[in-house]
Amino acid sequence: EPDITRYASFNDFFTRALKPGARPPAGSALVSPVDGAISQVGAIAGDVCIVGAGTFGSLCAGHLARVADVSVVTRRRAHAEALHAHGLRVTGRSDLEVRVHATDDLEELPEPDLVVIACKGNDLGAVASALAGRFPEAMVMTVQNGLGAEAVVRTHGEWSLISAITFMSGTRHSDTEVEYVLDTTTWLGPYG
Repeated sequence: EPDITRYASFNDFFTRALKPGARPPAGSALVSPVDGAISQVGAIAGDVCIVGAGTFGSLCAGHLARVADVSVVTRRRAHAEALHAHGLRVTGRSDLEVRVHATDDLEELPEPDLVVIACKGNDLGAVASALAGRFPEAMVMTVQNGLGAEAVVRTHGEWSLISAITFMSGTRHSDTEVEYVLDTTTWLGPYG
């Protein structure tokens, strides 16, 4: 349907069925079912820093810790201490128990290769300001779903920015456990 107003939601538009033959699979082992191109493929190497250890940040940390060294920046020292002592457990759609480095002080972190800003939108300015002047070689990814997050972060540094949109969600049961509830696609792309 070419008229986008005919779709009930953003998700319905992006998950619509294609007309038969509209996009025949390429002669490749890797095929993308979206309007886009895969520009990077490979393993994550190096250090990942998740800034914001609420539900989404914890889900990211739990899954990424299986393939990368992950640090988590929390608001509260007690939260960081609990993660350090007990690790992070993801239940629900995943069943993971991982170890992460956790802190409430950016000064304690080594230079990461990727920083994922997973805070709430109303905390974004303060988080971006705290990152200013830090980690100049890192890529920074925002996950605030199109709220102008990239422009806010850009005012605080010249990092290579990745914009992410996701509806993945869960329930935070404690400082060390999050339940993975809604499993949806996450879209990533370069910003600027």
